[in-house]
Amino acid sequence: MPDAGLTGVSAEKDRKYRDKDLATLRNTKFPPHFSTAVDMRRVNLTVFRGWVTDKVVEALGFEDDIVVEYVFDMLESTHFPDARHVQISLTGFLEKHTAGFMDELWTLLLQAQKSEMGIPPQWLEAKKKEILAKREHDEKRQRERDDIRRGYADAEMRRDGGSGRGRGRGRGRGRGGGERYGTTRDNGYGDRKFNRRSRSPEYRRRSPEYHTRRSPPPRRSPSPQPRHPREDSRTPEYRQRYTRDRSVTPEYRERARRRVGVQI
Repeated sequence: MPDAGLTGVSAEKDRKYRDKDLATLRNTKFPPHFSTAVDMRRVNLTVFRGWVTDKVVEALGFEDDIVVEYVFDMLESTHFPDARHVQISLTGFLEKHTAGFMDELWTLLLQAQKSEMGIPPQWLEAKKKEILAKREHDEKRQRERDDIRRGYADAEMRRDGGSGRGRGRGRGRGRGGGERYGTTRDNGYGDRKFNRRSRSPEYRRRSPEYHTRRSPPPRRSPSPQPRHPREDSRTPEYRQRYTRDRSVTPEYRERARRRVGVQI
């Protein structure tokens, strides 16, 4: 549908809105520091987003991204924004909280432009304190963990009788070894006379001949004797003795003839 030659007019170009804003400016009392201009090129607006969001939530009771973006659009629209016009534009959103919000915001912007980093000095100090507090907290936790490990190590040493037979034997100190106990790193056994692999007192009390002699060969149980001599196992007499007689007897013939009626 054609627009019929009608064009819109922005609020800045409309005279009635300009007159209304001028009347509001004349009738509103602003803080004295609003007359000081802020160069937005010297301000780090990124660090202000969190602060603006928190203040909007505090004023409205909920998070409103439209109001937050509107604030930053007015601050970034020009290098030297007018604090009075910004306050008048935000009055419809923040209502009674607008004056307090703008007072704090403009004070922080004036402090930020004087800083080399574009950040208010009190925010830098608060960040440093937060970092120091976190570092102290981490160091405290580390000391607590070290104390717990040390307590476990002491308890283990007391359980082992203080002989050092717990952890650390893999480092060559052995039982009671090391400079702490006045011995050298000889695995804690000193100069051995006999076999150094043994650790039992009973083994050390034995004579050297006991460790050098050979053990006797293992004993074998005697084999069982056969029931019949093997020398006559293949003789005719042996086979005749233990061979079953398979010849047909007269009794077998008679029983077979009666059963089948055939003469065998």
